[in-house]
Amino acid sequence: RRLLLCESRPEAEEGRLYVSTWGPSSARPRQKLLNLLIQAAIYGSLDVAPLLIFLYWSMAGESTAEALLHTALFVVPLACLHVLFFFGAWFLTDTYVKFSSLHEILQHFQEDDSSLEPGSTEDEEEDRRGDALQ
Repeated sequence: RRLLLCESRPEAEEGRLYVSTWGPSSARPRQKLLNLLIQAAIYGSLDVAPLLIFLYWSMAGESTAEALLHTALFVVPLACLHVLFFFGAWFLTDTYVKFSSLHEILQHFQEDDSSLEPGSTEDEEEDRRGDALQ
């Protein structure tokens, strides 16, 4: 859920899951609503729907094996879709962290370059600083 809510930068920076605590209190109202919807979708699709499908096919007169087969035909592709969403969200978060980190590094180097006097190189600037200190 944190990945889908764009709240997983600590995990992406660390390279593993669950490195920091997270609760609804730290989320904005829009994120709280989205979190609730995501939780309901996960619960409904992986817990409630399979049970209802199994009960439907069992009550329709199918054998237990056939009811389980119908349930599996629903659950397996859905579980794959959940995994695809997870890895897609992880990829997007990881990409965002890498680009934002690169942007911060480039800004740092631009700030260092802008501190040089016009027309001088870093070596000349360091020589001037060293002469001023002596």
